[in-house]
Amino acid sequence: QARDQINSLTDKVISMCDARLNQNPQDKNALFARGYARGMHGAFITLADHSFSAAAHQGLQARNDSEAVLKIDPQYADADMAIGIQQFAVASLPRFLRIMVGMFGVGGSKQKGLELLRNSAEHGVVTSVESRTALSLFLRHDGHYAEALQVERSLTTQYPHDYLFALEVANLLKDEGHGYEAIAAYKQVLADAQKPGYFIDPRLQLAWFGLAETQRGYNQLQDAVNSYIQAAQQPNCSDWLRRRAQVNAGQVYDILHQ
Repeated sequence: QARDQINSLTDKVISMCDARLNQNPQDKNALFARGYARGMHGAFITLADHSFSAAAHQGLQARNDSEAVLKIDPQYADADMAIGIQQFAVASLPRFLRIMVGMFGVGGSKQKGLELLRNSAEHGVVTSVESRTALSLFLRHDGHYAEALQVERSLTTQYPHDYLFALEVANLLKDEGHGYEAIAAYKQVLADAQKPGYFIDPRLQLAWFGLAETQRGYNQLQDAVNSYIQAAQQPNCSDWLRRRAQVNAGQVYDILHQ
């Protein structure tokens, strides 16, 4: 039912944009909105349906619409987001796949992708939050933790009740090697989650597991065991993460000779 509603809304947006473009092919707002809808739908079918070829097609259409916008108005910063995401994504593909998509004229550059996302993050009217989210993930992917942390903190300042933004700050501190700061950040996320209505549907197993991994890395072994067990006991924990947490708890018990 949710999938049908999302598909229906996407088709409706595209139809509305097509109607405006039939009246005025230079309508940059309609072009942007159509590309934005296609990009959002591409993200959905990637995550929900794992339909990667269909998502790639949607992503290419989103990029084409955004490039058309920039031909009309080179200062239309929001249009940089779709192009930046695809530039980085294509450049991150294995070499064989890059050659395959290159045959269709689709190229990629990580540096160019990050530059475009920085511009849409700073100057975009509609896509600033989405651009910063993607920018932070891509920077983390390539190990640029300091800049990723700066971007993520700008999101938590703007949206202090967003669980995933707060969690990602802790993840980035862990990945950058600031273990004690990461432990404090994870504990703060878990403490905030106990406040009624502070977060909406937080997946606390992710915070508990990240905390456990950091505690284990800093030889806080008994605390790590307790955090792994807490992660495994969360009611919405996936079977995969639960098994992983239980195995890791067992390994740490072994180190403790228990």
